Amino acid sequence: MVGNSLLYDVHRVLRPWQVLADGSLRAACAGPVSLDVLGTSITYGAGGPDVPVMIELDDGSGFQSLFGGGVTGGESHQIAWVEVGTEFDVRGIADGFGFYAAYASGSSDPHVVVLQDGDAVPDKPEFGDQDSIESFLQPYIDVATGTVTLENSQAILLFEFNPSVNSLAADFQDLVALFDFQGELCDA
Repeated sequence: MVGNSLLYDVHRVLRPWQVLADGSLRAACAGPVSLDVLGTSITYGAGGPDVPVMIELDDGSGFQSLFGGGVTGGESHQIAWVEVGTEFDVRGIADGFGFYAAYASGSSDPHVVVLQDGDAVPDKPEFGDQDSIESFLQPYIDVATGTVTLENSQAILLFEFNPSVNSLAADFQDLVALFDFQGELCDA
């Protein structure tokens, strides 16, 4: 019994996904997956109108638009079951007022940051009157340490649509999404 209990404990703490070198997310366990939009905040210039944001998901069969177009926060996409080894890429798109930008998690692009449990909350002030990173991550922040507190099954993706990630306008909360691999059958 001790051996079985130990094996169970080891499986329980394993992360049911991996972040690959290019930023793709790979399922290490079979089971359901969800992608939730925590929020968006991008304007056309400081104090300008909100730029429409969309999100797409690629599970190996090409990018598919989710939620029928634009997102603002609160949207949730559920996948009933994925197999071990399924790779996911998430692409965020900002398109409006003559501005267009699209960045994907699986492209090694610095415009997309994947946060895991224990990662520091990026120290990026919001641009203009946009919402802050902290406003979207509030339920996931350990205030004492300034780090992200997530379940082993979760990852947060931060998107920046400004062409220059070094710009003062680069605040990495243009699109914020929570990916959750609720794996049930893990490949040890």
